[in-house]
Amino acid sequence: MMILWRTCSEEDGEAERVWGLITEAISFTKKVLFTTLLRKPLEKEIMGLSGRYDKVLKTFLEEHENVAEKQGMNLMDVLLEAKGDGKSEYNITRDHIKSLFVELLSGGTDTSKQTIQWTMAEIINNPSTMERMGEEIDSVVGKSKLILETDLPKLPYLQAVVKEGLRLYPPIPVFGRRLQEGCVMGGFYVSDKTTLVVNGYAVMRDSDYWEYPVDFKPERFLASEQEDATKEKVVLKYLPFGSGRRACPAKKSSLYLFRNSDWNDDSVFRLEDRRRQG
Repeated sequence: MMILWRTCSEEDGEAERVWGLITEAISFTKKVLFTTLLRKPLEKEIMGLSGRYDKVLKTFLEEHENVAEKQGMNLMDVLLEAKGDGKSEYNITRDHIKSLFVELLSGGTDTSKQTIQWTMAEIINNPSTMERMGEEIDSVVGKSKLILETDLPKLPYLQAVVKEGLRLYPPIPVFGRRLQEGCVMGGFYVSDKTTLVVNGYAVMRDSDYWEYPVDFKPERFLASEQEDATKEKVVLKYLPFGSGRRACPAKKSSLYLFRNSDWNDDSVFRLEDRRRQG
């Protein structure tokens, strides 16, 4: 888990327990649509899940607190340090830290997995893309090393492949934003406190903004890199993680996970098969 700089062990079942908690938490996002009807059973399930999550995160917290010599600081270390700082502007408690990591683990795991799976399916159907991406990675990083953050500027095609995967299969296809103040949109006045629902999926497949919008063409991001940097309106046609200050802070994680994932013949199949299954 990148946010903890920690690997879960498979031998004692830790990895399976953590993944089980994450998938169970994700399932609640579907049930929340029927909260009114399922209020009582949901309360029982949520309390049970919360208790199991609390036990796991308590172990992680204690591990970080008991490490005498740290090799670098990760997010949990920073938060624990802030918790012990009496001069801090905010009073951070252990419960705050655990709640934050529940959100990070639940919200950042399934979305990354889905992005990688859909993008890999597209790459399998486009051998030339796979070959070009492999050549770029091998020339910059090599075959035996993992990609580091410092390598990313040297891997423009890998970045373009991931961006194109996110464009076609955004992890959050529809998202809402509440206006802090009124404004005019498309000639219509929208008052403050209005909740707008943005269909990012449709925007990123709109033929008015994208040439051959349903085709997997990573090259479009290479050709438009300078244009994107100079035209503000271009940013608003690419919304896989929202936009602005409230955009997802982990939007670069797919680049690391994508290259550093293990794949075999049983874990991938043709995109047509995946679409047929819905």
